[in-house]
Amino acid sequence: MLEKAGLVLSGNSGMYDRFRGRLMFTLCDHKGNVVGFSGRVLDPAIKEAKYINTSETPVYSKSNVLYGLDVTHDAIVKAGEAILMEGEIDLISSFQVGISNVVAIKGSALTEGHVHLLKRYTERVIFALDSDMAGDKAARRGIDVAEGVGLDMRVAIMPIGKDPDEAAREDEVGLKKALKNAIPIYDYFIESAKKRFDLTSAFGKQKASEELLPILSKIENGIVQGHYIKKAAVAFDVPEDVVVDGIKKVKKPIEMIRGSVADTKESSFAISGPERLELYALGLLLQGDTKKLYADFSRGVTTASLKHMGVRRVMEHIDSYLKQDTAFVVSEFAEILPKELLPVLDEAYLWDISTIIDDPDAYQKEWNKILKEVQKSIIRRNMRDVTEKIKLSKDIDTNVLQQELVKLTEAYTALEKQ
Repeated sequence: MLEKAGLVLSGNSGMYDRFRGRLMFTLCDHKGNVVGFSGRVLDPAIKEAKYINTSETPVYSKSNVLYGLDVTHDAIVKAGEAILMEGEIDLISSFQVGISNVVAIKGSALTEGHVHLLKRYTERVIFALDSDMAGDKAARRGIDVAEGVGLDMRVAIMPIGKDPDEAAREDEVGLKKALKNAIPIYDYFIESAKKRFDLTSAFGKQKASEELLPILSKIENGIVQGHYIKKAAVAFDVPEDVVVDGIKKVKKPIEMIRGSVADTKESSFAISGPERLELYALGLLLQGDTKKLYADFSRGVTTASLKHMGVRRVMEHIDSYLKQDTAFVVSEFAEILPKELLPVLDEAYLWDISTIIDDPDAYQKEWNKILKEVQKSIIRRNMRDVTEKIKLSKDIDTNVLQQELVKLTEAYTALEKQ
């Protein structure tokens, strides 16, 4: 029972406490029923994930649980808005200084399950995430689902260098002011681009437009989209029709991507087709320990054997990047990647793996499974190619081809048994 509940794991010496040496948090559903646990390391020197959660169980699904909602839902209704933070400590520290209409999304993207829960209590959400690129990414990954149900999304810009926990403890007034002055999310994206790119230069405008236009293209309300087209045109110092044309160019590929991943779940079982499988593998590699996972990948797969041309080229660039023996930072890697490969990088990096992102055991298990599926997919293609060659070789000795087919079959069987 304890193992099924995700509290203990099996080891060589028997069962052991999965949350040993960690500060424990109780995870409840919106009705107050205990469904799981989260643990934060107490010793910062320990080289383990900072947070781990109960694995997915019959009663716990990370994408359907918002930490603190069972306690704060009345405050959310009263305030008319929900403040979204990343972790338990952010929420607790904020609650202690009187900010009670708050929930934690557990460091992941806002999911469809989260959105439907929040929609029961409010029409407005405020992202109060870390003041770094990770917080910026988390906001970007949540807007699609929130936009789809018409939520009013805003962003509170944290005091520089602080997360909500630090701000609550060191600058309570600054935190409350940031929440009060939260700006609409699309204004935030435009302001963020203006700070990070030199919009007086052609190159800076190019980089900013590559980031902003796909976001603006997803705004479903035409009036709202028109409002931000005007703002973007002012920021770029270009006519509005230039922005409109840019949105039209990115909208068609985005709609194609949406169609290709519609109804796809986080689990690999929902993925069909070798190209989508390879894209998912790239997503896992980018969002995990990239250096370690790429070493696993390169031992079992040759980049040239990948079917998805974009994934193949991104993998080649990852290989070159890692040979410099530097830490892998996605934002820095994106800077050196050819711009035609950025849509592939973005789609993979934004793939929703929220159900496993904070669970190292589940992440490794999923990676191993996907890596094996990629290998099997490549072998199946090679087997079909060899079989076709044998069929076409009517008057030629096919012994070599037959031997190659036997080896491929044996390799496939060995993978199946793993």
